[in-house]
Amino acid sequence: MNNKVNKEIMFNLCQGQLEAYNKKDIETFVSFYHTNIKVYKIHTNNKTELLFEGILEFKNQYQKRFQENPQLHCHLKSRILLQSTVIDEEHITGLSFNSTISNQNNQANQTNNRHVAAIYKFSDLKISEVYFVD
Repeated sequence: MNNKVNKEIMFNLCQGQLEAYNKKDIETFVSFYHTNIKVYKIHTNNKTELLFEGILEFKNQYQKRFQENPQLHCHLKSRILLQSTVIDEEHITGLSFNSTISNQNNQANQTNNRHVAAIYKFSDLKISEVYFVD
């Protein structure tokens, strides 16, 4: 595959999963991810923490997120494609403080807006790793 095709596939995977995320369509959302997906958080001290791995855990985590956050929406602010990596700058709205993936130290029934970077890596024409920085 040439570089243009690779970038087009990476763009389509990231755009497709974003659209499914905003529709809270769990089956379509999961279809963009590799069966061995790994999701990480990069902390302010540059330490990387594995949050969860495997498509079943991934699906369970996001299904809970979608159910707990009916107003959830991700606004794409910018997207950068570099070699085999995509970096999205995102603004997430409608995330409850009591969400299973959100900050547990805040009061229930309030909403939380977050500004994050999502870094996507690819394998076998699927998203295989995601790193979140916020």
